[in-house]
Formats: sequence, structure tokens, C-alpha cells
Amino acid sequence: MSIDNEAVMSAATSCLLYISQSKASPTARNGLIRDWLRSAERRRTHSSQSIRIIKRHLKHATKSQVTDLASIIHLLVEGRGSIPDATGSRLYMLKTFSDHLGRLGWRVVIGSQNDWDKLDVHYPNTCFGLKRDVECCFGSEGEQIQSLPLYVIGDVTSFRQIAGEYDYLVMGDKSEFVDGVSVHILQLTSDQITGD
Repeated sequence: MSIDNEAVMSAATSCLLYISQSKASPTARNGLIRDWLRSAERRRTHSSQSIRIIKRHLKHATKSQVTDLASIIHLLVEGRGSIPDATGSRLYMLKTFSDHLGRLGWRVVIGSQNDWDKLDVHYPNTCFGLKRDVECCFGSEGEQIQSLPLYVIGDVTSFRQIAGEYDYLVMGDKSEFVDGVSVHILQLTSDQITGD
């Protein structure tokens, strides 16, 4: 382990110890993490480089819509000062697949139940997934650990074909009507789940 990684792991561990004393919500913990970083920077309890590295990871996580920054601090501790590269993982492939759908005119939304309730189901070619399902279906290194339920409106055949290009299998096809529109409930899975 490099000296930089060791310093980052030490700082991340101190941060975790600080926030573990609070039984706060994820939003409040995020505030505690920021407070700890400011304090550590001001008091110089850890190297400025290790604090900058942690801040960079947290900034990237915020841009990626990670709501609980404590999970990033945990990853830094578990990864011994670095976060494992998930490029090429099933989670990364999901992002690439979603981007491809978007370029083809699909609306892809990963959000909350509230987002689903506000969604215009009359928009053609829509794919919706619950953020909590994505978090449950993929491990810390981006591996798929269970099938991901998705709600698809529109051209299901095209959706299946494009998913196949990313080595995803689309299982099941229950459907229900919402405001007169057929919504297909599909399971997105991969060989990591099926063992093929």
C-alpha cells in the first residue's frame, strides 16, 4: 500500500469514527462528513493531500447522485485508501446501456417512487428503475448480485435487443395498464446471476 493510500485510509477511518457517534440520517451524516473535513483541514490532523483525495471522491459521488456519502468513506476504508475501479463491471455496463438507450431517443429514469408517480407514461419508449433497487442489485465493486426490476413502456423488442448487446438478459414480461398504457415489468439479469 502506498503512503498516499495509507494516509487516505487513515483519514477516512477517522472520519468514520467521527460520524459513527451520531445516529443521524444520511443527509445529516453528509453534513457531519463535510464538517469533519473542514476541521481536519483547518487543524491539519491529516495530510492536505489525503483530505483533497477524499473531497475529490465525495465531489464525484455527489455528481453521480450518491445520497449517502458515508458509503464512499466506507469504500475508501475497505479499499485501503482507494476505491476499486468498477469500469467494465455490470453496473458500469448498465450506465453504458442506459446512455445508448438515451441516444436512441429513450427516456431512462432511475429514481424514487415519487419520480415514478410524476412520470408521464404517455411518453413513448421509457425505461424506469427504482434507485433503491439498483443499490440492492449491485455489489460494492459493481458486480450484479440479483436481477434488476425495470418498468418499460414502448418497444420492448428493441429494448431486449439493445440489452443483449450489453450482455444483459431480459427475463419475464408481466404487464399492467397505467392510465391506459401498457407498462411491462421486466427483470434485467446477466450471466453473473445465472452462472452461464
